[in-house]
Amino acid sequence: MFVMILRDTWSFPATRHYADASSEQVQRTVTLTTTNNPRRSFLNDVPAGMVPATVAKLMLAVAIRMPYVFIATIAHGLSTSVGRLGSLLGLAELVGLGTFVIGRSVDRGAHKFWLLIGMGSTVSGLVLMTMAGSAPMFACGFAGVTLGSSVYTVAVHAWIGNEVPYDRRGRVVGIIEMSWAMGVLLGAPIIGLIIALTSWHGPWAFIGLGLIPLAGWLKRSFPDRPAAPRATGRAPHTPLRITRRVVLVLVTTFATAFGGTALFSTFGAWLEDDFSLSATTIGFLSIAIGLAELVASFSTIRFSDRWGKTRSARRGLVLMGVGTIAIVFGPNMVGLAVGTLVIAFLGFEFGIICMLSIASEVGPENRGAVMSMNGVAGTLARASSAALATSLYAAHGMAAAAGVTGVCAVVAVACLSSSGIRSVAH
Repeated sequence: MFVMILRDTWSFPATRHYADASSEQVQRTVTLTTTNNPRRSFLNDVPAGMVPATVAKLMLAVAIRMPYVFIATIAHGLSTSVGRLGSLLGLAELVGLGTFVIGRSVDRGAHKFWLLIGMGSTVSGLVLMTMAGSAPMFACGFAGVTLGSSVYTVAVHAWIGNEVPYDRRGRVVGIIEMSWAMGVLLGAPIIGLIIALTSWHGPWAFIGLGLIPLAGWLKRSFPDRPAAPRATGRAPHTPLRITRRVVLVLVTTFATAFGGTALFSTFGAWLEDDFSLSATTIGFLSIAIGLAELVASFSTIRFSDRWGKTRSARRGLVLMGVGTIAIVFGPNMVGLAVGTLVIAFLGFEFGIICMLSIASEVGPENRGAVMSMNGVAGTLARASSAALATSLYAAHGMAAAAGVTGVCAVVAVACLSSSGIRSVAH
């Protein structure tokens, strides 16, 4: 299914580059493609190298999400507790803060270089994870995976922002971020089968071996020379300016990621403690969360450009808030509990994907730097939210943790509404 979507979407010729065109020529081209035959013009705007870039994003999503899905099996194999391994993995995620230093290099056109560096860091980390004989060594390998995935994400979204006009960017971002949900829906059963046939070491070698030829495919397909910024026609390499609008977008991203992580880090314990569900049952019910994320990605593809990115993000954040209210005040029934979680995660994923498009345009003259700061905001939110939410859950139950998510939704909506970013529908 994933490959069919890519094939149907990107079967037309690759984009034409405008490295030597003036700002007026670029703007005139964007205006014409916006008004004439929107479906065909969107396909013409898709840059070369998008298919391998998206498949690589899927592989990276599997690498970074599966250790959490199979954390109990890995912890048993490393003779450690789930809690200790989870804490080490959380600390390892802080290396994502290092993406802040690559922003200016990305703005100078080094998208391809950093995409390959991200994949190389991931492969190196997977080698350590495969060879790990202790929890700290496994966490060190996971740090390499986290850093590689973070670098790749910054570079690929800065590149998309540079290549795809803003009025149609939501669809491209939605498709490439669909890999996050597919990483669970496709990755979980495949990785589980590999573990059953080999051991918990096997999957990481499998993913690493798959990334090596994929990096070669991306290197061959990806353009060496970036196009001029097509969405605005502004000259790149201008001094970085942290405007009020940039700050508000970063705070919105932080609040959204903080709220989503607070829910994700506690819902499993909630289902186990309040409803006496086994780990197997919780794992099975988690598929519903993955499906919610996939629906959110498809909804982004379908609606974000039509409604406008700002309006779409607000609607997702409101839906996340509604889901958390239902968790706090809803009846204590397992079916309703899962349903409210699905609503909350659907809103969260839809909102956070729309925020990627918004962040890629809030400072187009320094797109790489802004996307780096956006990645740092997300990393800080995930690292701090997990610690706070699990502590609140242990002391006061799920209502407290869900309350954090609800407050974050309100803060995010308020900041986004105050940013003054207009929601232009296409």
